[in-house]
Amino acid sequence: LCAFTYIYPGVNMQSAIGCINTSDRPIDLDLRPDPEIRSGLLQTGFPKRLEAGARGEINLAYLVSADKPRYGTLRDALELFVNGKSRGTTIVAHGIVADNPADMPESRAPRSEVSANVLKFGTVKHGAPIQTLRFTLTNTGRGALVVRAVECGKALAVSLEAGTEIPAGGSREIEVLLDPREAAYGAQSSFLLLITNDPMRPMRRIRTTAVIED
Repeated sequence: LCAFTYIYPGVNMQSAIGCINTSDRPIDLDLRPDPEIRSGLLQTGFPKRLEAGARGEINLAYLVSADKPRYGTLRDALELFVNGKSRGTTIVAHGIVADNPADMPESRAPRSEVSANVLKFGTVKHGAPIQTLRFTLTNTGRGALVVRAVECGKALAVSLEAGTEIPAGGSREIEVLLDPREAAYGAQSSFLLLITNDPMRPMRRIRTTAVIED
């Protein structure tokens, strides 16, 4: 796992993973993206060939456009092949695109607060109608709080959209909806992810729980 934590638009974020050929003969390397786990923004660089005993680096980088930033989670998976054969090894790169805190003066900085970090739906029948819980998102800062991205786990939906603004001192009640018919049976834990322009805490993760029964 190569965790980039936060990725800022317009900033080339880089990381490297070391590798070594421990065999007594040259090897050819290849990294093949998983089409199901691909952001389209990951750049890679690696030695196509490693001599016996040689060391190298697999370089990974994200560069998100500053003009049209794409906020939220970026995730990529790369399968490692040696001499054309899979080694059963996958490299995963992961990061969250958020505003660069250096670009936000303290005099205009918003602050996000949520009324609950965990939402409990309790025990729900699998065939029951959509269930709704609520929490409040409050801006305790000095400038407008802008929601950059909203992400939900499976079977969840939320009444909040990217681009929503909450003025300083304002708040908004948000509905979180669970569709039991889309959830698996048994104890379920999912999430709601909010990315805002709060420079101190750009990501808010709210956990949801439920028990789905027949």
